[in-house]
Amino acid sequence: MLLCLIFMFGACTAALCQGRRLMAEADLCGLAGGKVGLGLEYGISEHWSAGGAVGFGFSRFIKDINPLESEHRHEFGDDTTIPIPADILREQIHVKYWPREMMKGPYATAGITHGSRSGTDFRIGAGYVMHIWKSLNLYVEYSIGLKDTISREAFPVRGLSAGICMTFGPLQ
Repeated sequence: MLLCLIFMFGACTAALCQGRRLMAEADLCGLAGGKVGLGLEYGISEHWSAGGAVGFGFSRFIKDINPLESEHRHEFGDDTTIPIPADILREQIHVKYWPREMMKGPYATAGITHGSRSGTDFRIGAGYVMHIWKSLNLYVEYSIGLKDTISREAFPVRGLSAGICMTFGPLQ
């Protein structure tokens, strides 16, 4: 995790010094799944960016749901429990290809992740960044790991992420 944080800090510093674009993102979809995810991304060329992300699975530390919430769930016939992510700590280093414009529109991604329980895995995916206001954007991404393609699940839900991101730096 320390290497990923050093890479993210270095990318932030380099972006500010070289006048390149930088994007900070927060995974809001992960909050529903019991994990917090933050990432930084740095534009390394006209159509390519490199970045890193760290995630922390907090639902393992929630002992039980609120008794009132449990009562309401049983009234409606819902016996679901709080989802538990596979990893307590997860880090990722990736590159993205932006066919239209840097940090706007569709992109393809490839990277390596390492989780505290799941180990190291190679991931590929695709996503889309939509502009909201000034430097604020929404993103949706789906990525799948090599280990997931070998397992029985065709497209696991845990590969979906969505959230907000902010871009900094010069416009292209």
